[in-house]
Amino acid sequence: MRFLLFTLIFTVGSMSVQAQESHIYQKPGTEVVNETIEMLNAQKDAAESKKGYIKPHTLYLSVVDYDYFEEDQFGILIKTGDIITGCWKLSPLEYEASFTEQYYMDIKVNHYRRTAMTGNCPKGNQTVSALIVLNKSDLKAKQVKQIRFSNVVARDRYSISLHDDRIELRPITSLAFKTENGPIVHYKGNKGVIALHVPMAEQGDDVANEILRVARMNNLTPLSQDISNRYSSNNETFFFMDEEGATLERLGNSEYLEVGSVKVQRPYDGPYGRTTIDKPLKVFATKAGKTL
Repeated sequence: MRFLLFTLIFTVGSMSVQAQESHIYQKPGTEVVNETIEMLNAQKDAAESKKGYIKPHTLYLSVVDYDYFEEDQFGILIKTGDIITGCWKLSPLEYEASFTEQYYMDIKVNHYRRTAMTGNCPKGNQTVSALIVLNKSDLKAKQVKQIRFSNVVARDRYSISLHDDRIELRPITSLAFKTENGPIVHYKGNKGVIALHVPMAEQGDDVANEILRVARMNNLTPLSQDISNRYSSNNETFFFMDEEGATLERLGNSEYLEVGSVKVQRPYDGPYGRTTIDKPLKVFATKAGKTL
C-alpha cells in the first residue's frame, strides 16, 4: 500500500513538472485548450511578474545600420512598444538566437525585468529593446532564407533577402512580431536614398509610371532600371537616388516632405451611371527606412 501511494505521488509530481515545461501543438483556428497547461503557465507568469519579469506579447521589428558597425554588418532592432514612466530600472530585452535547421535562423524573445528604484528616477519615457547584430556573409554562408521570431504568444516567420546594396525583411506571418508598415527594405547606409510614398494608394493601384514622373520632376534617379523597383503593400513605397541632394536638403530633419501627386482611377456614380474619374493622391518623400 505504501509503495502504491509513493508511486501515485511521484507520477502526479512528474506530470506537474512536465505540464509546466510542455508546449502543446494546437492547430490554428481550433478552440482546444489544455486547461492544466494554461493554468500552470499563468501561475508561472504571475510568479515571474511579481519578481519584475515581463514577457511582452507584441514586438516591433526594424533593420538598422549604425556608424560603429563593420561594413558587413547590420542590426535587427526589436522593441516592445511599451512606454514606461516612473521610477523603474529596466533591463534590456533578453533573447536567444540559434541556427538549428538549414535555411532558418531562430530568435526567441524571453522577457525584460522592471525593478523599482529609490532616488535618481529617470526622466521622461523609457522603452525596452534588443539589438541583434548580424553579418551578411555569415547568413549567406549558412544559406539563411527565413528568420523565425518567437515569444510567449506566437512564432512568426519572416523571409530575409541579402543584396549588395540592401536587406529585405518580409513578413510571412506577423501575429506577435510586427513592422511599422509591411515589408522592410533597408539600404546600407541609406546615403542619398529617398523613399517616395503614396499613403492613400489602395491595393491594386498601379502608380509606378506616375511615381517616375514625380521623381524626375524632383531630379531623382531610380535605383534600378526596372521600373518596378518597388515593394507593394497597401502603402506603396518606391526608392530613388538623390544624387544632387536637393530633396534631402529640403527634407532636412522633417519626417516627410510633399513632393507632388499622382492620378489614379476611381469609380464615380454620376447622372449617366457608373464611370471612372481621375483622383489625385499626394506623394511624400522620406529618408529610406521611414514609413508613413
